[in-house]
Amino acid sequence: MKRWLLWIVLAIVAAAWAIAVRAALKASAQKEREARYQSALQTYSRSLRPGLTRKAVEDYFRANEVSFEQGTSADLVRVGKEETTRHCRDNYVYVAFEFNGTDVLKSVTISRQLGGCL
Repeated sequence: MKRWLLWIVLAIVAAAWAIAVRAALKASAQKEREARYQSALQTYSRSLRPGLTRKAVEDYFRANEVSFEQGTSADLVRVGKEETTRHCRDNYVYVAFEFNGTDVLKSVTISRQLGGCL
């Protein structure tokens, strides 16, 4: 009877250890992704400063073969994809180039957008 109990305790400890290791690996991977996003943000922020026109920003993208999505108030450059949530198919990370009403760049930020949600 005691051996049986020992095996159960060992199984519980092993499962807890596996869960902790998995959580640590996920946290480490998330930290690495965040560092890449911040690096991309800094790179674009150095090259594309507030005050530029939307045309100048988009010309920069085209000249540097940067794929981007045009929106009404922002252009988006995809820099990553996160794990999806239970209810959404896509979870993308972008550098967002936000423009004012006269198409002048006002800010460059990180933006996360869910897509394909139920």
